[in-house]
Amino acid sequence: MLLLAQEFSLDNVIRIWDTILADHDKFTFLNFICVALVTVRREKILANEFGECLEMLQKSLNNCEPSFVAEIIQAAKRICLKVTRKYENYIEE
Repeated sequence: MLLLAQEFSLDNVIRIWDTILADHDKFTFLNFICVALVTVRREKILANEFGECLEMLQKSLNNCEPSFVAEIIQAAKRICLKVTRKYENYIEE
């Protein structure tokens, strides 16, 4: 398991890993990050073909801004809040 290391650049991977490892459920939160990644890119995914979607979800993330990673993490926390009621005090709006 590479924990998104192939999809993101090293500085963004460290940010994501820091968030995952800070959570007491650790790898359960990784699922929320993956769902958030698809949710944030939902419109683009629905508008493109399968191959383009794979490229968008894998290769194009290597050059993404740290603000995009922060958006994914916040979206993951919101999704986790809906499912588990965690992060009520930790979501930055």
